[in-house]
Amino acid sequence: MALVKKGSKKASKKSTKSTKIETKSNLLANLESLVSPEKIYVGETIKETEIKKAPTGVIGIDLLLNGGVPIGRVIELFGKEGGTKSTLSYMFSLAVKKAKESEEKVVIVDAERAFDYARAKNLGLDPDENMLVVREPSGETNLKIAIEALKNNSPCTVIDSIPALMPNEDLEKDLEEKVMATRANLLTKAMNKVVVAADENKATLIFINQLRDNMKASSPYAKQTTTTGGHAVKFLTSLRAETTVIKRMKHRDIEIGREIKLTLEKSRQSRPGSAVIKFYYDDGYCPCASILDVGVEQKVIKKKGAYLYFNEESLGQGFEKARHNLKENEDLREKIYNEIMDKVNNTNIYLEEDDNSVEVVTA
Repeated sequence: MALVKKGSKKASKKSTKSTKIETKSNLLANLESLVSPEKIYVGETIKETEIKKAPTGVIGIDLLLNGGVPIGRVIELFGKEGGTKSTLSYMFSLAVKKAKESEEKVVIVDAERAFDYARAKNLGLDPDENMLVVREPSGETNLKIAIEALKNNSPCTVIDSIPALMPNEDLEKDLEEKVMATRANLLTKAMNKVVVAADENKATLIFINQLRDNMKASSPYAKQTTTTGGHAVKFLTSLRAETTVIKRMKHRDIEIGREIKLTLEKSRQSRPGSAVIKFYYDDGYCPCASILDVGVEQKVIKKKGAYLYFNEESLGQGFEKARHNLKENEDLREKIYNEIMDKVNNTNIYLEEDDNSVEVVTA
């Protein structure tokens, strides 16, 4: 039987620990020889990679996005025509501007040439103070503008839209000449640069995209629509949300807005899900309407016939009357908002071990 000197185990433990420290320092030193130390996050500096959120003020959207619009990330909003994608992108961009307390303007790359100054002003977006609109036919130039805007402290840049990004190759050819996948190739080259510029400058970029028929859908069970511009945007965006019009809202036989279903197709910062948000032609996405909808859903607000109540206090007869009363009463609005958030934050979202209520569905 071999004899082990007293204290030899402690000595071996110390040597192992020192070897680990030496290995760790060697690893860090070797990495720093490849990239600058500012690009290596270790220890306390890992917190710097945390993604900050910009609340929109519309509680239904903020709950869906787990706090708001992600800052320093690339977002894609897509859907059929008339789904209020442009208005939603403007609201997102101004939320980022407010959260960053930025004095720079939001840049709108208006490739579609559809920006409506009067409508933006009517919706309270204040384009004179907040926005800078660029109109340029070249897709390459539009993407360069977006990257430069991100690098030059613009809090958010909107590209409206991907189908309107015309590559130079297409611009230079006659209408009779055929081209293949030029827009997809352009976006494939640009997306990595866009993602890096957004992250390094803690600015947000929003792509607006359209749906088209999926020509590869050979089965009736396959998804019949897809977005334009190839796969690069799908792969490299942090958030993809689809807007769908589910209902046209009327008040006394006059159409006043639309109910929009916002569905998260991809999100790296929140759970997948959807929310129905009311969009008004005069007010845009109304925070008060969203408070009422979420309040009823969370049983903070109760319906009794045509009336809505909060803690036995009547909010009004009918949804529109209650919405108008909330707009006039800021204290009541804040009180309902806080109670909704308390209830949401205290809700247990985890399943019990014996809970068999989960249904598995095919995507």
